[in-house]
Amino acid sequence: MPGHRKGEQPKQGHSGFRLVWPLAALLTALALATAPTAFALGVPGRSSDPVVLAGSQVTPLIGSEPDSVVAFAWDGSWRQIPVQIDERKIIDYGTIRQFTGTGRTFQGVGYADPSTLAGADPDPTLDADDEVALMAFDAGRSAWGKPDPAGTVAGSRLPVRIEDPLAPTNERFIYLFRSKGGLQPSAGQNYVEYEFALRNGLSYPADYNFAGTAGSAPSPRNNPEDSRVTTDAYELDFESRWITDDMRIKLGGANAIDILDGDKTTVGLTSCGRNEDTFRNGGGGFIANIDGPVRAIRSYTGANSGNHTQRDHVLYRSRQEMTSFLRVHPGIDNLLTAFDFSSAAVGMTYSNSVNSGSFTIDGVPDSPIPGALDWEQVTGPQGSMVNVTRTTTDIPGISSTSFYLDQTNVLAPHSILCSGDAHAYGASGPLAQGTGAYNTDPTRAEIDGSVYRFEGTRTTIFGPPQGDSSPGLRASQIDNPLVASTGGAADRPKEPVGRARLGLSVRPGAARLRPGRALTIRLTMRNVGGSAATRTRICVSAPRRFLTGGRCLSMGRVGAGGVRYRSVKLRLRRSGSYPRKLRVKAVASAAAVSPARRTIVIRPMRSR
Repeated sequence: MPGHRKGEQPKQGHSGFRLVWPLAALLTALALATAPTAFALGVPGRSSDPVVLAGSQVTPLIGSEPDSVVAFAWDGSWRQIPVQIDERKIIDYGTIRQFTGTGRTFQGVGYADPSTLAGADPDPTLDADDEVALMAFDAGRSAWGKPDPAGTVAGSRLPVRIEDPLAPTNERFIYLFRSKGGLQPSAGQNYVEYEFALRNGLSYPADYNFAGTAGSAPSPRNNPEDSRVTTDAYELDFESRWITDDMRIKLGGANAIDILDGDKTTVGLTSCGRNEDTFRNGGGGFIANIDGPVRAIRSYTGANSGNHTQRDHVLYRSRQEMTSFLRVHPGIDNLLTAFDFSSAAVGMTYSNSVNSGSFTIDGVPDSPIPGALDWEQVTGPQGSMVNVTRTTTDIPGISSTSFYLDQTNVLAPHSILCSGDAHAYGASGPLAQGTGAYNTDPTRAEIDGSVYRFEGTRTTIFGPPQGDSSPGLRASQIDNPLVASTGGAADRPKEPVGRARLGLSVRPGAARLRPGRALTIRLTMRNVGGSAATRTRICVSAPRRFLTGGRCLSMGRVGAGGVRYRSVKLRLRRSGSYPRKLRVKAVASAAAVSPARRTIVIRPMRSR
């Protein structure tokens, strides 16, 4: 399907864990799990990652018609790959919401869309604030010194070097060109299909209720949709703004059944006063509905008195990035974003970075240790998903903890029941606390004296049954995204330089442990330097009076960019008394290299 860009109209119709592997084996398995069969090499272990360039990074192509920009990869010969240009512009949020009067709007940069009230970009060519989207699994080798592919304009070649900060030697390349006219940006591919459709044959914006309706369920639903995103990895259905009510995973033999009750967003845990159901019934509007060959974008605004609170879904072949922009008056706190699964998810398991074990989703209550989440994972025959949530804020003293509820009969009132069914199957996600005293609505600056920023992005990576053996690595990759550089000699292959340098991560970094119980510490050592490290090892030392299991693990030679995974099981001795905290030290070392150190804090708990 061609991308919805530059004056094209969107369609309104709708049709029907951890193994101790060497690095090479791990990256091969990850690539096979989620990458399509392709000529290009791809970036090892990054098959779900996009490569997104700002227009300002591709200055030689600025002023080009978007449909004239094409992309190629090289691996002994040229192969055209998909590229998507999404236009951005200054949008007026009052216009999006159809507000009248003064003092109720502001302007900011958002996605342009001629089919919404955001409107088309007044500059119809590629400009500095537009985005150029590609996929890491399409990248190839350096084509330094090779002739340009047929059908491209001479002198328009722009190399894009793609580097992985966690594996510096894994560099790959993509090449952008202007087409002579016979090539299409999609390269005949369509990784994502997004169909935006209002029910009953209604059209946007002509038939949309921007003001909203009063009340919540079972009140009439405002602006119902039958919108859907489909890839060969997953499907999502959107019933309206803020409501995702169907999720199917299709990778690696997953059974592709709907495992989702709802993607819940609530204010507080004990009331239905403000949640995804009241948000969708309240006023709001769409900024953009974009369907392209590389990604889909669904951007909307309006969440009750958070008039300009916004959510953007950016959807790739096996990954969704959902960003929420809080813009609301003071008094809104305890913000929960959680996947609440349906009974079809029974038998799957839930795990996170805080707890060393996993929990079966079965409607029977569990008691995981709460804490700030680095990652979450749900897996089973139905497929798997890794969720990584990160927050950007300047609100002082804000904190986050985890939420988990697996209970067939949930006692009301509980916000997880405000939409969907009357059960909680593995409902899980982060709970942000501490926003209540601060204004985040830019239209209230004169009233409240200041405007704070609070944005949260949840990245969901879909995978095959029985899960991703390295959810911690996924989190590290999201924290260390691929780096793209352009221009000049960007495609001249680099030679490894510099000394070896070790990095060490541990999971969990903190835990509670009862006497006699064991805790598995997962260790990841990376050589982030430019040459091989020799005689490497990881030593875990624990206070022997209280803990057993500390030891040293040898790993030999680790090449530049190499990764080694190990685990150590510690057991808390049965003792009459313990200090409040036990500190376990982990040290990664190698010959002639500075060691990398980490500390794990264990809090002894009383025996039951």
